[in-house]
Amino acid sequence: MADDRWLTFDCYGTIADWNTCMREALEPVVGAAAPALLTAYHQAEFTLEAGPSWRPYREVLSSGLAWAARRLQVPLDPAQGGALVEAWPRMTVFEDAGGALRALASAGWRLAILTNCDDDLFATTRPKFPVPFDIVVTAEQVRSYKPDLGHFRTFAELTGAAPVNWIHVANSWVHDILPAARMGLRSVWVDRDLTGHPAKLAERRITAMRRLPEAVADVSAVPPWPPLAGQRGPGQRAVRGHREPLSHRGSLVGVEPPALPRRHEFVHPPRGKLHHEVAADEHREDLPVVAQRAAPESAAAARQRHAVSVTELADQILEAFGRRQVCGHADRVDLGRSVS
Repeated sequence: MADDRWLTFDCYGTIADWNTCMREALEPVVGAAAPALLTAYHQAEFTLEAGPSWRPYREVLSSGLAWAARRLQVPLDPAQGGALVEAWPRMTVFEDAGGALRALASAGWRLAILTNCDDDLFATTRPKFPVPFDIVVTAEQVRSYKPDLGHFRTFAELTGAAPVNWIHVANSWVHDILPAARMGLRSVWVDRDLTGHPAKLAERRITAMRRLPEAVADVSAVPPWPPLAGQRGPGQRAVRGHREPLSHRGSLVGVEPPALPRRHEFVHPPRGKLHHEVAADEHREDLPVVAQRAAPESAAAARQRHAVSVTELADQILEAFGRRQVCGHADRVDLGRSVS
């Protein structure tokens, strides 16, 4: 498993059409206020997910909707507070996902999902996928939400995957592309919402999945960041609520992982420009310098750092972008918010 080539995907907003499903769920409930309410919900969701204790995503959906309605003073009958949860089984898969996923599977890539979702909610979407996924890591399993690194570190521990054989694919800049860069991973940003965020954290930016096989081929040809001596593997740091090493046996859908060897951590050096061609309609910028720690930190220190990083990160992003849209799978509106 450690020698396989892995593509990890965000699910909702990348493969499944979260935004359309949620908007259509709100329109019968609040009418013309649905777009504004969904915008406010996004910000409420991000705040709830960054809270001091984990809560199930279905609770985030209901609590976030009620909180957003109170903020906007939009009348919301308590009986309709579960509208987003009730609409979840109706969510569809983007039409361009099927061909791209089949082509990548045929090319020998193993596919996995890293999703900010509950196991039971994800189970309603999984049968709609055009190809099977080998591994699924949910927020319920890791007891945290992206952009926390829990999903990524758990996946690395379960598979032995490392930056040399792992590319991440996602729509959300905040919840996926940013943490993938922090993990030292190469990534493809599927910017369906044309958010305007800087493309420099991803090796390739596309706006639809029909171009994903080509983008993955390009990114796989880009050399990964080599390991630094004395560093531990990306799956070996503490995930919120867990002690090292991570095992999560039996937590995957249909997968029982074997015992895996310990690995060295791949911490990437400062990045420069990537000199490969991209399509004329895709924006590229120099990749940033990423600060490094000189030595491994203790598990306790890692837990403390990750516990505060999500909230601090949200504040920094909202300030840097003038409280514009800071994530994927959302309508393009001016009110700043974040989603999972």
